[in-house]
Amino acid sequence: AAVIGDEVIFAFDGNSGVEGSAKVADVGVSTAASTGGAIPDRTPGLTTAQNVAPLVITELFPGAISAGNFRLIAPSGVTFNNADSVITTNAAADGLITTTPTITATFAPNDTLVVNITAGASLTFTAQAVIGPDVSGFIEFDIANGDINGANGAGITDESINLGYGDGTLGALDSGSDGDVNVGFTLMNTVDGGLTPYTVASADSSLATATVNGDVVTVTGTGAGNATITVTDGLGASDSFIVTVSQGPAAPDAEKGTKTLSGGTSLASFSAGASSDGGATFGNEFTTADDVTIVAVVNVDPADQGSDGGIHVALRSNTDAGTEFSFLNEDGNFETWDVSDLPGIHIDAEPLAASYTVTVYSGNLAAGTYRIALAYSVEGGDVIYTGKAITITVTE
Repeated sequence: AAVIGDEVIFAFDGNSGVEGSAKVADVGVSTAASTGGAIPDRTPGLTTAQNVAPLVITELFPGAISAGNFRLIAPSGVTFNNADSVITTNAAADGLITTTPTITATFAPNDTLVVNITAGASLTFTAQAVIGPDVSGFIEFDIANGDINGANGAGITDESINLGYGDGTLGALDSGSDGDVNVGFTLMNTVDGGLTPYTVASADSSLATATVNGDVVTVTGTGAGNATITVTDGLGASDSFIVTVSQGPAAPDAEKGTKTLSGGTSLASFSAGASSDGGATFGNEFTTADDVTIVAVVNVDPADQGSDGGIHVALRSNTDAGTEFSFLNEDGNFETWDVSDLPGIHIDAEPLAASYTVTVYSGNLAAGTYRIALAYSVEGGDVIYTGKAITITVTE
């Protein structure tokens, strides 16, 4: 059967009476196209050509990039410069790439660059273009199959990709300075330059985790060592800083030791403390002006390590707003707690490790009294918890 427009033609008796041929389908091949490196910040209004980002096109399977032409089409206000060296190319050893810059009114007001290839597993090239004075924001180029007439296709599917950013005033991305932090505590860096939004990643989450909100990166120490934190901006540029994470002084042990729901004994231990100086010292009395961080440590009984379970953190707060019971959920946020049940899981431990450091809270607290209780549960087994909650008093 052949589909021609909206009509489906079925042949039941061979090809009797059929003359000529009909094109049944176009078979497209899949390729991967990406920018090679950061998208450059270009200056609009210059009369000289500026490099856009390198364009990398890679085969996803052998033969995906076939011999022929494909077009790189510039958006309105951007023209390729064929007076200079318009394009530079790199090719795989088995592929020869030649270029023919073509500017034609057919695609007005867009300019089109035709690239001819014979074969090859991948190709990388950087085009030069003049960026008009009215261009701003991301500069999106189209990649299309075939030459100017749409024939002689090279196996490149139609798509668009950002190869430049029209501004020319953005400063270099600066992620901030190296810093020090204790396990369970945080430090903040302010990012400067580049283009928002920023993203952030830690090279080793066992040493430090990182989040970004606007231009502020918050790093939380999770284990002793040096962690590299990398910030990437909207143009793909990146900058890094190093955080040295130290264990710091131990938080005070929970009073009245450890208890179990079954009434048995346990070698588990709990410690917790509040600090307003980054973990250098711990205390129980603070003011509403203090930036307080509450850190807890759960040391699991060796007999329970390796079993599935969960870490639980509960909070009772007495403030002018009244008495509230809440628990720390898996996202690190407090939820209302029904005290008739075990507090919800903060860390789903599958399996239970030897020790957990939990940053319970960081920031300013309203005046009142806060009590933090810790526990861990063993799936199908016991619940081990603090004999007495840690108490913090906050005054105006």
